[in-house]
Amino acid sequence: MTFKRPSCATYVIVVAALALVIIGLIAWYVYWLSTELGGPFDEPTAGYSYFRGDRTPRWSPDGRYLVADVGKTLYRVDLTSGVAHLIPGKKNREQYSPALSPDGKIAYVEYDPNPNRGGGRIVLSDIDGSRRRVVADWRYVSPVEWSPDGSRLLYLRGTGMGAESVLYSPDDPEITWSVRTIGDTSAAWSPDSQKIAFYWGSRFLSEDPYIIYVVNRDGASETVIDEEFDESRVIRPEQGRPYFNSESRISAPGWTTGGQLYYVKREITAGKWQNILYSVSSDGRERRRLANLSKIADALERFDEDTVALHEVRRVKPSQNGDRVLLFGSDLSTNFKGEISYGAERLYVLSLHDQSLREIPTANSFNGKPFASWSPDGKQIAVCDTARGSLLLASADSSSVRVLLTEQADPAR
Repeated sequence: MTFKRPSCATYVIVVAALALVIIGLIAWYVYWLSTELGGPFDEPTAGYSYFRGDRTPRWSPDGRYLVADVGKTLYRVDLTSGVAHLIPGKKNREQYSPALSPDGKIAYVEYDPNPNRGGGRIVLSDIDGSRRRVVADWRYVSPVEWSPDGSRLLYLRGTGMGAESVLYSPDDPEITWSVRTIGDTSAAWSPDSQKIAFYWGSRFLSEDPYIIYVVNRDGASETVIDEEFDESRVIRPEQGRPYFNSESRISAPGWTTGGQLYYVKREITAGKWQNILYSVSSDGRERRRLANLSKIADALERFDEDTVALHEVRRVKPSQNGDRVLLFGSDLSTNFKGEISYGAERLYVLSLHDQSLREIPTANSFNGKPFASWSPDGKQIAVCDTARGSLLLASADSSSVRVLLTEQADPAR
């Protein structure tokens, strides 16, 4: 039997086929990165983007109205008349994560859930929804923060390998700059609009503990405020991968009008892990211990000795003068098998004057979480209860709470 050597054309066909296979694998990998991690090529589901968005209600500078999203739709709620006005958006798109500038302009995330057209964008408009313009068209964008002076807009966008925070000027796009981050990310402007406090990290990557740092508005002069302990990361013997030990944690920070950053750190105090509320200057040099939250929360034990109230604090928002603090956190429970689990996120008000802690009632459901903000005079709290689909208004001490708007309601337009 005579072996016939393949022709040159056959070699060319085989090599071309292999090249097509390799190109296909590379294209699939790029697609996977973009869909799994968020990026300019494709976007996770609408629910994922919506869940990660900042749903904080925004106050007008004079405290007369609120801008909030209820049921993925934006409303302006007049607090004098109680009337909610729909802020029209583009048809078949969802609107959420609003931010309000001092001169009454709004920026928000607009998302198209259609997988064929799907994607997010940052939209600027007047308070009535007119004069719309898109400033960022990206598959994954969220959340949005105006600087207090209204000159800069900060938002987060996916990059395919993580995320980056982008600073944008509506008047001068040339000054745009970005900061690369990994995992969960949030940012907050200082009251004078000169600094930004970033908070980011991952619960699952041992090399990326959560960190708080401050940068100038031009992106220079980075100052680390605090970070979680590296030794809190251990390896599961049965799985051989990093996981987060829940003992050491820090919360996302919040600013007072005096330029102080408040945040909570879980650390060892008197031989026990405790949640400590700190106040620190923007340069990190002056640090003050304000309260032992674990000790205060002992009075809030709800069920039995196996439940620890406010075991984890994830976010803090001090009032303008810093005498009261909104705390967003969850309880920890141990069942009869010794298994540990966290409850849904709850909302509390801490008074530093008398070291008292009170809960603002929300749905307490894993289907959503509460977002809240202080009124300009610090006397009221606006709450977006995402699990219940409602907008609430509470007094500063949470003694009274009333419903302003629900997802099922049909507000005036």
